[in-house]
Amino acid sequence: MQGPTAPGETPQITHLSDGEQAVFGTCGCRRCRFDIRLAPASPQGYAGRITAVDEHWRLDNLSGRHELLVENIDRPHEYLSVAPGVGGIPIPFEISRVYARGTGSDLGVTVFGMESSLASPIEARCLTPEETGPLLNPASTHYQVLAALCAPRLHGAPDSPLPSAAQIARTLTAAGNRLSERAVVAHIDYLVTRLGLRRPERAGRAWKRELLVATSLRDGLLDEATMINFPGAGHQTTAD
Repeated sequence: MQGPTAPGETPQITHLSDGEQAVFGTCGCRRCRFDIRLAPASPQGYAGRITAVDEHWRLDNLSGRHELLVENIDRPHEYLSVAPGVGGIPIPFEISRVYARGTGSDLGVTVFGMESSLASPIEARCLTPEETGPLLNPASTHYQVLAALCAPRLHGAPDSPLPSAAQIARTLTAAGNRLSERAVVAHIDYLVTRLGLRRPERAGRAWKRELLVATSLRDGLLDEATMINFPGAGHQTTAD
């Protein structure tokens, strides 16, 4: 487990064997005891505990108000959220970054877990015909709309703001696929219907975009090879 460091500084590193624990966090009083203290001190303090267990590790959220996000460094769009006070959550990622949501900072610790073991493939005979071809056509305009929508979270932080329909229209138009804001909204509506998504309870105004991105990243609907250097990562969201 390694804490954040400034250039030229020696990093805080804690090694854990099976059954050992370490606590990390930040606080304003400077009297809380941490194996890795996150600086600078902040009134928005939080804490977590990591336990090494055989070939994986577990996370306890010791905070009373902040969620802890565990981000897969190898695939940043993959992450877990651990609610305040929840403990014993097994983490499947080999290299992870753990930080608190809602503190105004992504200051956190990096955890290097055990390398995953490889399972021997099993030859299975299934009588059901396999489906062929992608669910969405990568050459279609609605795929490009979805790619632009997902780009910030596919290549950035899991809570990166999503682009609005107007921003997507500008991005695709600049890339040679001229679209209006109204056309982008229509493509988003089409994707929601195509994927069979339904409005969640207490959904906000941006529920379609949020649900589309979450579903696409969870189900691997986008070919990451087509997303590399896709213009659209880093957009800031505005009201639709």
